[in-house]
Parts: sequence; structure tokens; C-alpha cells
Amino acid sequence: MNESPREAAWQRIEAALTRLDAAARTRSDAATLELQLHEEQERHQALRGALRETLGRLDALIASHAPGSGVGPA
Repeated sequence: MNESPREAAWQRIEAALTRLDAAARTRSDAATLELQLHEEQERHQALRGALRETLGRLDALIASHAPGSGVGPA
């Protein structure tokens, strides 16, 4: 069965629309991944800051209990 030129044109248009939909989904997926990456980077920075603060407190605690600090067992 031969297609009419009109049917062939519609099929090409439908194929192009399918490709456009796929491209739009790909861009949307990329934007979502970029947002998730940014959020993960922010969480990572917050955790690094909290870890630095905790390590600073631990260093201060160790220093306060070091020999000669006047704290701890004699």
C-alpha cells in the first residue's frame, strides 16, 4: 500500500514531535540533576563546616586535658 504525500508528511511531523518531546524530557532531566547536584553540594559544605567545628571543639578538649593544663588526674 502506497502512502499519499500528505500521510508521509504527517508521519514526518509526528516523528519530529516525538524527537522534540524526547529532547525536552532530556533537558528537563538534566535540569533536575543539576538542581540535585547543587543541593548535594550545599549539604556537603554544611557537613564540612559542622565537622570542622566538631574537630575544633575536640582539639580544645584534648588540649585542656593535656599534661600541665591543670585539668585531669594528677
